[in-house]
Amino acid sequence: MTLARTQKSTSRAGRHQGCAYALALVVVFAFSLLLEWLHHCRLVRPGVVRIGEGLAQTTLCVGLAFLVMLAVMSFNGGMLSVAVAGHTLAFLLFHIAACQKTPLQSAGGGKGSLPSMAC
Repeated sequence: MTLARTQKSTSRAGRHQGCAYALALVVVFAFSLLLEWLHHCRLVRPGVVRIGEGLAQTTLCVGLAFLVMLAVMSFNGGMLSVAVAGHTLAFLLFHIAACQKTPLQSAGGGKGSLPSMAC
């Protein structure tokens, strides 16, 4: 009786671990996309002194980069692949948008936080 109950509980735990791993992969992918978007967009308008907004954007960028770094340092091939895929997809999407001069480039109409690359 006890053995049958133990086998049922371990099969449930296996399913929960698989769901948790899949959720972790989705979260790392989303963090990578969000991090690239934050690097691409300038949320604080140039010329206006808004230290709080700049500090909040910088803190968010550094915090997300730290979380993605920790996921990659878990030495898990799936985490590494998802982080690289998220950064790559976001870079391509935002670089293409910047080359087509869409409104995603910056809020202030000026340069982004990084030097622009030639299209």
